[in-house]
Amino acid sequence: MERLVLTDHDYSAIAEKIRAFHRYNPLLHHYKIRFGEKHILEKIEQFIRTLEIDIAKARSAAGRISALFIEHSIPFAILIEDLEIIKDYLITNVCPKESDEITEFFKILKNYVGYFFLKHEVGEIKTVEIGYFNEKILYNIHKKWERWLIDSIMNERMEDFPLMDTEACPFIFARECSNFCVTG
Repeated sequence: MERLVLTDHDYSAIAEKIRAFHRYNPLLHHYKIRFGEKHILEKIEQFIRTLEIDIAKARSAAGRISALFIEHSIPFAILIEDLEIIKDYLITNVCPKESDEITEFFKILKNYVGYFFLKHEVGEIKTVEIGYFNEKILYNIHKKWERWLIDSIMNERMEDFPLMDTEACPFIFARECSNFCVTG
C-alpha cells in the first residue's frame, strides 16, 4: 500500500478523537504540564502524514513515534491507544477495503513500539552495587541474571540470555547452600 493520502478533514477528525481520549485520561496530567497537547497532536499529524502501511517500514515508523513519546515521558499506554484511534479511523473512514492489511501493520507497529519502550526502560535500570545484600548468594545470582537480561535486550540478542532447566539453575544451588548453612 502506498503512503496514505488524507484530507485536512481526516487529520482534524483524528486529532479530535485523540484530543477527546487525552482530555479524560489521568495518565496525561504530567505530560500536559511539560509538553503541551497542541505540540503532541502536531507531532502525531506529522507521523500520520509520513505513514506508509508497509510491514517493511513498521520498525522505522515505530522508532519515530516512540522516540517522541519516550523523550517526553508520555506513557506507553497512551501511545498504544493513540495508534488504535488512528487505525480505527483509517479502517472506518479512509480505506475500509484494506482493513486486514492495516490491522496487520498496526499489530506489528505496536509490537515494535513495545520493544522500543522496553529497550528504553531496560536502559534505565540501576542496580544496587553496594550494601548488605551484596554478600548474599541469591542477590548475586539475581544481579548476574539481571545483567544478562539487560545486555540481551539492549543488544537484541535474546539467545544470549541463559535458559536453564531446573537441574542447572543456580537458584537450586543457592537454596541447597542456605539449607546446609542453616542446618549444618
